[in-house]
Amino acid sequence: MRKHNLLLLSFFLLPLVGAVAATKTRILPPVVYSSAAKEPSSIEENDSMKLTFWNDTVYTVKCKVVSTEVVNTKKPEVPYKGHHILFGLGGAYTNLNYSLQQDNQRIGTVCGSAGAVIQLQYAYFFHENWGLAAGLGFSHYTSYGTLNHTKRFAGQTDSDGEAYTHIATTNDWRERQAAYMLDIPIELLCHYQIRPKMGIYAGVGLKTGLIIAADWRIKSGSVSHSGEYSKWGLTLTQIDHHDFYTEPASAFKGDDSEIAYKQDLQLPAIGVMADFGFSFKLTDQINLLVGAFANFTSNNVRSNTTTEMGWRQTDYSGEMAYRNHTFMNRYAGEINSEYVESVHPWEVGLKIGIDWRHKEKKKVKKQYTHEKICDTIVSLSQRVDTVYKPKPVAVQQIVRLMETSVIWYDLDSTTPKLQPADILDKIAAILIANPEQHIRIHGHASKEGTAVHNKKLSETRAQIIYDILLDKGVHAEQMTTHGFGVEKAYQEGEHEISLDRRVEIIPVNE
Repeated sequence: MRKHNLLLLSFFLLPLVGAVAATKTRILPPVVYSSAAKEPSSIEENDSMKLTFWNDTVYTVKCKVVSTEVVNTKKPEVPYKGHHILFGLGGAYTNLNYSLQQDNQRIGTVCGSAGAVIQLQYAYFFHENWGLAAGLGFSHYTSYGTLNHTKRFAGQTDSDGEAYTHIATTNDWRERQAAYMLDIPIELLCHYQIRPKMGIYAGVGLKTGLIIAADWRIKSGSVSHSGEYSKWGLTLTQIDHHDFYTEPASAFKGDDSEIAYKQDLQLPAIGVMADFGFSFKLTDQINLLVGAFANFTSNNVRSNTTTEMGWRQTDYSGEMAYRNHTFMNRYAGEINSEYVESVHPWEVGLKIGIDWRHKEKKKVKKQYTHEKICDTIVSLSQRVDTVYKPKPVAVQQIVRLMETSVIWYDLDSTTPKLQPADILDKIAAILIANPEQHIRIHGHASKEGTAVHNKKLSETRAQIIYDILLDKGVHAEQMTTHGFGVEKAYQEGEHEISLDRRVEIIPVNE
């Protein structure tokens, strides 16, 4: 039974102990200030002193700070705010975006093809919805150009020595071009959570693409060679020994055959980019991103160097050597020819990626609410002002002593001519017996010497007498000193100048 009662008691006391442990009290030093009374409470007076009593009001403020631990004070986490690593893979419809034209006339068609994108970015969301991102990426652009054109090479001579114009006609000459770029994107991102585990995102920014490789390959079509003889008004075709024949793309031989040639795409591709899609929360730190993207290059990535279109080959010899077409340029691809003025790659596609968010592991700190509790205690404090009345007898005694003897000095000396021990002993005895009595010690000098020197000399003489009286037991507050230099002579009219070298002790009734 006793054990049962103890369990019940502990059950009720434990919450109380927890509550006490969660509360801290800190006592602050008391603050004391007073308010002086405007009117005295009473006045007492006798022959020797006057007492004035004041009742001042004293305020004593005692304070303590009670700190109580706040439960569940962890701040709610701001969604998406912080550091992110974004990785994405995408497939796109890409186009190098050029035109095959001569004299403002279209001489071929261009279409895009499939491409790919890989991107790795660092993003910092300074707000739960807004952030900035930068990183690196890789893009692959592909286009197909189909050329149907007739090019004339005037001033040629055939195997019989006759002058003619060589005509090269392309028939559905189809070529595949590709460019591979290293991308440097800078992007402003926006993310908005529409459901607990689903959000939408969008981004817009600038992208610089550095072309690291480019190539072309002949895919299909043919080129026909014929000769125009203006002398006879004839156009000859399909005469092999005169170099008039049709060669399919599959049999076309150039330097390195159909091995890829690097294109004349050398300038950085600077343009705009945009993203839009949905985010799906997988864990507290990982989101799945699914969306669409688009990139467009605003500048011309093709250099100014162009090559005149030609079909020169080097592999034929002997009777077939005429097929090398030595009067032409080597075939270097459609984009390098004079038929292309500018190249502006673009792409539109779909992308899937991962958004990894960095989360710091913060230590949970206890937080408290602080309440300051103060009590003010009011009390009265009596203050007494005491004014002593000097005894007239003491004044008369000092006056009589000074009438019988003044302390005299030799020229430029601070040592009295006669030892003033007797008179100073008597004055000290009077001042000690009458602590309310005050004196002034005035030093003087004769007019020999400079005014500055005499002023200093008189001050020194007064100070020495002050020190002697102080050593004899007179309180410092009973005495003041002053040096007058030669300002005050011993008496008016003619007198011995030596009388001006003196110290006078004057009683003061304060």
